[in-house]
Amino acid sequence: MTHGLNELTPPATTSEWVKFGRTLVGGFALLLWAGALLCIFAYFIQLIQFGSSVPQDYVSSTWISYSHSVVVVVAQLKLFLKFF
Repeated sequence: MTHGLNELTPPATTSEWVKFGRTLVGGFALLLWAGALLCIFAYFIQLIQFGSSVPQDYVSSTWISYSHSVVVVVAQLKLFLKFF
């Protein structure tokens, strides 16, 4: 036997972490991440404008960004577990 065994090598596979990362930034999730980042950006603008005493009405943008982030992670985790 000069050329080795007659068997095929398995194809290269993609890591599960890479698949999950692609799921987190794919499709509609990317728009939700952009919305969360814009809410955080708006909060920092308000923080610069009002100083350390930001009115309570303006703090809601941080909660919106947190809720966007949680929704994206939970929805994409569900999608990842469904397809992979």
